[in-house]
Amino acid sequence: MGFSDFYHAVAILDGQVYPEQLFPERINQPDVQELLQKVDVHTSFPIHKPVKLAGILDKKTEAYPDKLISEVTIHMKNGEKFSMEKESYKGFFLNPLSWEEVIQKFKKLSGNKIDEKTKGEIIGIIENFEKHPVSELLELIFLEEKE
Repeated sequence: MGFSDFYHAVAILDGQVYPEQLFPERINQPDVQELLQKVDVHTSFPIHKPVKLAGILDKKTEAYPDKLISEVTIHMKNGEKFSMEKESYKGFFLNPLSWEEVIQKFKKLSGNKIDEKTKGEIIGIIENFEKHPVSELLELIFLEEKE
């Protein structure tokens, strides 16, 4: 059982993977541990190198980096199977986050490490990045690190 198995299990349960999903307290919860016993993550083609050969033999690898094709198959106890294939994920260049989603993600990831005023200033600079010297942004970021 690898990190990839855990990552997928917690994503299924929580609908997201943020730092709090990676803490031992979350990993060791019974719901995660139970689902980990049922999750198997693998590639459709066992050869990973050389990539050129794998790409010729496996269509999902061949599509990379233009697409990140993945397939999920759920095997039910009664023998039924449900499958879905996706070519990207939310936030990938084929399905980018909206500006509002970027702001929400930034606020969630920065949490209480940055005060609201500074978060607003950082967002304002990035929103109009071409009108600001990069030093202005770096000053805000490093100011927060020192405090």
